[in-house]
Amino acid sequence: MSNKQQQAKGKTGENYFSFTRFWSRHKSPIIITLVCFAVYSNSLFNGYNLDDELVTKKHPLTSQGIKAIPEIFSSPYYSDDMGYAYDYRPLVHVSFAIEHQLFGEHVAVSHMITYCCIPYSVFSCIL
Repeated sequence: MSNKQQQAKGKTGENYFSFTRFWSRHKSPIIITLVCFAVYSNSLFNGYNLDDELVTKKHPLTSQGIKAIPEIFSSPYYSDDMGYAYDYRPLVHVSFAIEHQLFGEHVAVSHMITYCCIPYSVFSCIL
């Protein structure tokens, strides 16, 4: 056995990079991630929901992509032709603007990004 192989062995003689050691250290995050994916997976192939279309499809700011980010931080979440404007959620607009810049208007991409963010949200709530 080489020096590197001997150094890779732990105190118990078990290989440092073995699956059992990895599983024992990371069991909870893996299970939480799999549960999140299982719960959310049925929505992957759905369309936009509720107010998502207000800030995605042909929205005057998000459809401009990244160059609209400075204006997004000084604009309301929603405004219409009659002058109604409400809420201030710039990060929603920024995320959709970045998505639009990189991928265009694709619902599946939006769902995949959300799909990947859910476990991190759960971990941050737990910690």
